[in-house]
Amino acid sequence: MATMITACKIALLLLLAPMLCLALEIVPFRIQNQNPLIQPFGLPSPGDARVLSPGNCSAALFFDLASNYVATKSATESLLLDGESYRFNLISRWGFSPGFEAGIEIPWLAYGGGTIDGFIQDWHNFFGLPQGGRDQAPNNRLRYRYSRNGVERLAISDHHGGIGDLMFTGGWQCLGDGATPQAAALRAGVKLPTGDPGLLTGSGGTDLSLWLVGRSDHSLTLGHATIYGAAGGLYLSPGNILRELQRHWVMFGSLGAGWSPWEFISFSIQLDATTPFHGGSSLAALSGRTLGLIMGGSLALGERTVLELGVAEDLAATTWPDVTFHMGITHRF
Repeated sequence: MATMITACKIALLLLLAPMLCLALEIVPFRIQNQNPLIQPFGLPSPGDARVLSPGNCSAALFFDLASNYVATKSATESLLLDGESYRFNLISRWGFSPGFEAGIEIPWLAYGGGTIDGFIQDWHNFFGLPQGGRDQAPNNRLRYRYSRNGVERLAISDHHGGIGDLMFTGGWQCLGDGATPQAAALRAGVKLPTGDPGLLTGSGGTDLSLWLVGRSDHSLTLGHATIYGAAGGLYLSPGNILRELQRHWVMFGSLGAGWSPWEFISFSIQLDATTPFHGGSSLAALSGRTLGLIMGGSLALGERTVLELGVAEDLAATTWPDVTFHMGITHRF
């Protein structure tokens, strides 16, 4: 029996050895608000507070599945957002000079009726959460509609998908380096109108973003913990999605914390918030601030590969999807 136990311990150590070689860094979730009236704009995810070293690069593929249901109206407006959205985001970054990196993000977006409405209704019933009218609507339907003063400004009901708006990014290490527990990076993004605003895969405009992201790492008796945050601004050039309501300046921020009990796994919680993307509407679902909660973690699959998993929930006035399932894999070269 003792020999068998020893053999099992050795086998387990051999299995975990590739994971244990990597001191897993805790970084913000690479997730965006998938509200179909917000997702096409150039809102960036926070990114890492440490830029890549010269000659290093990384490639990542993220997938987000979101379920939206909003049905609200006033004396002059009516809004219905009922459907699922799917986002694949291919991200590549390169360290090209000490303290500087460049990157590109290539999204592919799709909208459909989906299959998880029943699951979400059961989830809400189990935890006693309000359905918000979801249980009274047809399951697995795609319908995005907005009317104002009797004029229909948005009408989408056909399943579709396509390339989104490309984003080019850059980063400058303004505090710390790879060896310091505190670090900060100034990041910028330029989003180009390569998608189709008529299909909500692009905004029809060029967006510019600038933000600061920082982190502080702390050693614990068991593993280590990280606190991180980001804040910045986004300029939206005139687009073609509810153009008469679109704002041109949006402030955004993130605040999160994570704990890594062992070097191959971490658990994180994060809040993402923005000021409104639209104005001049009496509907909070259009002109309200956004606030989303993301929970999940990361698992090292090897010395250079990390799997990221998360679930996001809406904490504001229906300005985030009801739920977003997030998954991604990143590899460093």
